[in-house]
Amino acid sequence: MKDLSLKMKIAVVIGGIIVIGTIGLYMYNTSADSEDYAYYEEDMNIADGEDTEENVVPAKIMVHVTGQVKDQGVVLLDEGSRIVDAIEAAGGETDDADLAKLNLAYVLNDGEKIYVPSKAEQNQEIEYVTTSSGDTASSGGGSMSSNSSIININTAGQAELMELPGIGESIANKIIAYREENGKFKTIEDIKNVPGIGDSKYANIKDKIKV
Repeated sequence: MKDLSLKMKIAVVIGGIIVIGTIGLYMYNTSADSEDYAYYEEDMNIADGEDTEENVVPAKIMVHVTGQVKDQGVVLLDEGSRIVDAIEAAGGETDDADLAKLNLAYVLNDGEKIYVPSKAEQNQEIEYVTTSSGDTASSGGGSMSSNSSIININTAGQAELMELPGIGESIANKIIAYREENGKFKTIEDIKNVPGIGDSKYANIKDKIKV
């Protein structure tokens, strides 16, 4: 009877080991299957075109760079590029370039033309960034627009803006700050969104500005 009792104890222990081992193996396989499924699901999401940093391709814009750059012509840039990027894409500036006249941080749009002036140029009415098809100043020779008395509020600097009636240094700086924070003016009436420019002041300058 003692031998039988011992055998039963051994059988119970062995059975317990088998049960525990079976449960452990089942749990391991279940965990492995879940992990494999997670990897599979992630791969499928990427394959289906789910946005990831690796999959995002920036849109492209084309701008024309002329003036004091080493390789004048049309350059292809990422959307959101700035004037400094366009100059670099055009081979960099020449030794005669006067980059201080440009806002190198200006965000470019597709189809714009950039003119990099020389240090010898003194004409303040040249438009350094234009969107026209060719009738505005931006050529290497620096010829001026036939409508140069009209100030482009999207590209004019402080001194040029101060030529407008009733626009002093403070408001000129507010125009530039608004433009840099909100992007280009869509219409000339948008300038009324600038603090300090109401209907009366707008009426005095509306015939002297453009976008």
